[in-house]
Amino acid sequence: MQMLLMGLGGCSGIDIISILKKQRQTVESFRMLIDGERETGKEPTLWADVHIIFELKGDIDPDKAEKACALSMDKYCSVAATLRGAGGKITWEVKVNP
Repeated sequence: MQMLLMGLGGCSGIDIISILKKQRQTVESFRMLIDGERETGKEPTLWADVHIIFELKGDIDPDKAEKACALSMDKYCSVAATLRGAGGKITWEVKVNP
C-alpha cells in the first residue's frame, strides 16, 4: 500500500517537472511529502485520505507551479485517478522556495 503512494509521487512528479520545463521554469529542487490515512473496519483497507505537499525551489512562478500541480493531479496522473476511483480523497498544496 505504501508503494501505491510512492507511485502517486512518481507519476505526479514526472508530470509536474515536464509541465514546468515546457513553461521555461527553472526547477533546482523538488520534494514531495505524502501522507495518507487508510480506511478502518474494512477489508481490504484502501486509502481514504491522501495529502501531498509539493515543495519546489528555483526560479519558479508560484502561479505556474500551482497550475502544473493541478494539471497533474486533476488530469494527467493515472495513479491519482485510480485512488479517486476507489473512493479516496486527495488533497495537496504547493510551496515555492519554502
